[in-house]
Amino acid sequence: MRKFNFRKILSLALAAFVAFGTFAVGAVNVNAATEDWKIFNDTVWLGSEQWDNYIDVYDNASPQTRKAITSATSSDTSVFSIKTEAFEDGNNYFIIGVAPGTAKLTVSFTTQSGETKTLSKNIVVKKYPKEIKSLKVNGKKVSTSKHKFNYRKKISKSKSSVKIKMALKKGWKITSIYADRSKTGEKYTTFKVSKSALTKGKAIKFSKKYKYMWIRVAMKKGKNIIWYSFDFYR
Repeated sequence: MRKFNFRKILSLALAAFVAFGTFAVGAVNVNAATEDWKIFNDTVWLGSEQWDNYIDVYDNASPQTRKAITSATSSDTSVFSIKTEAFEDGNNYFIIGVAPGTAKLTVSFTTQSGETKTLSKNIVVKKYPKEIKSLKVNGKKVSTSKHKFNYRKKISKSKSSVKIKMALKKGWKITSIYADRSKTGEKYTTFKVSKSALTKGKAIKFSKKYKYMWIRVAMKKGKNIIWYSFDFYR
């Protein structure tokens, strides 16, 4: 299985920020000393993967720099709770959706200069939107009721490409695609996948020299944004 690292998680967060601009749901409550800082998260889909709801903060002046979060709390655990896991670089925090609704996330973190800051933001928990009308991988139909947010598939060593064909429900559109491949599972190389490759089911190169390929698709309808992941491996 693909190993997650926080440099990759942050790159995805920044990719989403570039793709969608500002975050429409929830206001950031900050004091004057923290006006440049924002919480990345805003919406959680019920049943989505833990890694899709990784808590992060960023500074408009230097968004490439990850900040160390020291605590995260929910104002209403009947809407969402917080999960903490210890990793080599310290504790890391995730939002776990419990029921549809809105609750406030409060995050404390330490900047590179050693300052301790606190931010709060409303997080909206929503039901799975059923945005995909139909999905096929290598010509075989995929049940989106069983694979709501991601699809993982072992690919034969004899195949040098994969085909994904997605049809979205009315009002939904693909806004961005993030893709990378790896020979080892550690160092990933980013490559381009076009929107037409997914909508028309074109072949996506997966050279035999690669062991892993990960494609992450952002879809949008109005203010609703949801990601779908394809995780291929040999």
